[in-house]
Formats: sequence, structure tokens, C-alpha cells
Amino acid sequence: MFTVDNQNYDKESNNQGFIVYTRESGRLADHPITRGRNDSERVNKIIAFTGQSLKGPPDSVAFMKLADSAVDACLSQHFASGGNCARQASHDFW
Repeated sequence: MFTVDNQNYDKESNNQGFIVYTRESGRLADHPITRGRNDSERVNKIIAFTGQSLKGPPDSVAFMKLADSAVDACLSQHFASGGNCARQASHDFW
């Protein structure tokens, strides 16, 4: 299984599995990992690829948030229409 997003993907690669997270979109959160120790280490954009969504424990922080348009797909010739292979990514993920 892997996550795709038909709205927030890297248009240059034309691959819906290359999901773009930016501070501007609000899907890349302000967090010590993304903030860095100074401006030169600050991360403003991440392109993640061939990953899987997950939900952390209650006390975790989602700093790479999936949009509602992101879904998990099975490794097959088509997207799963339900069951265990796909789910709407409407929760906070990290």
C-alpha cells in the first residue's frame, strides 16, 4: 500500500505518489524538526514519495499533514474502492 494525492502532488514529475508539503499550504507544520536551529536549516517544502500514511499516538505531532484528497492505494493496476486497501486521509498524520 502507498499514499497518493491527486491534488497535492509534484506536477513536474507528474507522479501522484510524490506528495508536496509546504508551509504555505499548511500541510508542513511549524515544528522543531522543520524549524531547524536557525533560518539556514528551516524547511519550507518537502516532497515525499512512495510512502504510506500513518496515525501517531495521541501525544504525537503531525508535521507532514495529508490533505483530504490523499488516499492509500494497493499495489495493483487499480485503486481499491474500499475495504482494507484504501481509506480517506482525513486524520492528522505525521
